[in-house]
Amino acid sequence: MLRTLGGMALGAATAAPLVIAFTDNVATLACCEGRSMQPTINPRAGDATIVLLDKWSARSGAFSRGDVVIVNSPTQDGNLVLKRLIALGGDYVKKANGRGEPVLVPKGHCWIEGDNPAMSHDSNSFGPVPLAMVTARVLCKVWPVSQAGPLERRDTPPSRVWRPGRDFWALGGAGAEPPSDGAR
Repeated sequence: MLRTLGGMALGAATAAPLVIAFTDNVATLACCEGRSMQPTINPRAGDATIVLLDKWSARSGAFSRGDVVIVNSPTQDGNLVLKRLIALGGDYVKKANGRGEPVLVPKGHCWIEGDNPAMSHDSNSFGPVPLAMVTARVLCKVWPVSQAGPLERRDTPPSRVWRPGRDFWALGGAGAEPPSDGAR
């Protein structure tokens, strides 16, 4: 019996570093609470959703506009936030409230927003976020089982986000002026 327990302990000691390395660098599960991503995550108030996180994407920088990502909070140390990646470095973003000049997202940064603007504290408040703060990409919902599956992909309207070389006039109609950096 002692030999069996010793073998199990050795097996656990060998497997533990592999499991930790996998969950730190490749994939893991996370429980998400809050209302900022409704209806995509936590469709009803008080719900909690478990999601599968792809951490490898964060390490390799494999992000796309429309991805839902986990980010180290730029305003609250130690907290993580789940938001949709709206724009990447080099893109121009018109804030959700439509006020102010379009914002140029610097290289190496991204613009993140919640799907529920009324309940979201996001880049509309604190501006672009360094890509280095993105810790994972959300692959799918796994719990509750009735909601399990891939996340709905949402593209931002071209009237809010555009890239140099695209039609800047779409931002505000006939009265809009293209950015003065010559990127048109």
